[in-house]
Amino acid sequence: MEFELLDIKNDYVFKRIFGEKEDILIHFLNCVLNYPESEKIISLTYLNTEINKDQEDDKETRLDVLAKLNNESFVNIEIQVQNTYEYEKRCLYYWAKLYEQQLTSGKKYKTLKPAIW
Repeated sequence: MEFELLDIKNDYVFKRIFGEKEDILIHFLNCVLNYPESEKIISLTYLNTEINKDQEDDKETRLDVLAKLNNESFVNIEIQVQNTYEYEKRCLYYWAKLYEQQLTSGKKYKTLKPAIW
């Protein structure tokens, strides 16, 4: 029997692998982030990938995979197949939205957790 491999660059396949398989995402992040052994990721929680608009005319933000790690930091995993020549700006925009949403009235800036892209 011959099997055809699915293309990981396909948005659906990417989200099924990294957005639903916690052990695969943890292993991938530990390899990429290269944290010291004492700081390795041991668990994560998948979060809603849609970031709410502050105002009706704000740009809609939908991430590929968003998780909160056991060290309380947030990580967003995005796949970019075609070069749109604006990837850096889009990543910065998404990062800013994720970082900004952590604070509510009365919270101190020191409570902000890392947002990893």
